[in-house]
Amino acid sequence: MSEISEDGFWQMVDGEWIPTEKQLEAIQNGAIGHDGKTVQQEIGEPESPESFTHQLEIASSESQFTGTEEYVAFVGYTLIGIGVLDFLLSITGTNITFFLGFFSYFTPILFGAAGGALISAKEEFKWFKIDRFSESNSAKGIYAGTVVMALVLVGILGAMSNYSNEEIVGTWHNPVQTFTFNSDGTLDDSMGEWNEWRVDGSFLFLVDPSEPEYEYMFKYTISNEMMFLAPIDDDDSVMKDSCSAYAIKGVNWDDAEYTSWPSWCGTE
Repeated sequence: MSEISEDGFWQMVDGEWIPTEKQLEAIQNGAIGHDGKTVQQEIGEPESPESFTHQLEIASSESQFTGTEEYVAFVGYTLIGIGVLDFLLSITGTNITFFLGFFSYFTPILFGAAGGALISAKEEFKWFKIDRFSESNSAKGIYAGTVVMALVLVGILGAMSNYSNEEIVGTWHNPVQTFTFNSDGTLDDSMGEWNEWRVDGSFLFLVDPSEPEYEYMFKYTISNEMMFLAPIDDDDSVMKDSCSAYAIKGVNWDDAEYTSWPSWCGTE
């Protein structure tokens, strides 16, 4: 039986060391020698088994990314993915940064550029160290956490953009009160009654700053330049006698155009 070296790359046959199948397979896969050239399959007598093993170890370490480089590249590709999603949604008339208004047209490019910059500069990130994904459970946890954070970011941006899509966003006024419905879900009320808002179908929910844990429900509709608003009673009926109307900003209250007063508004 021939003697095989500890690393498995050499075997002793008839008093001399010759390559094993393991070594030949490594060479066929493009193992790199210490001089930077591909080692040829025809091998003469080596200086020692240990010398060739060291060369293979160097080649292996130089031909693979470090865990940190892999992670930085992963973050880069994640940002590019968010940019692609942002762009695809923009084709439908909205995107996850719609709340930024005109600047939302450029955010897909910014996401993509940031991701590309990270991928290109991955070797420059030497101030922290992460194990390779395939070699460490802690690294897998970091990758998973990164994905979760990306999804949370998309969710937050998407929620803010949903507010921006609502027709109610803007400033409405009547002789008594002025509302400004901001795209981030906050509300500026000239009388200080409400400070947050959201809509669900034909219903508007407002939050009293003194009772932030509660939402108050209103029936609302918008007709041309007018918004009609009435609170919902405890029995889920519309309080028609408490209906109010507001004109859009820039339109005089007396000159506002609308189709008709809604049937549930008692002012008709």
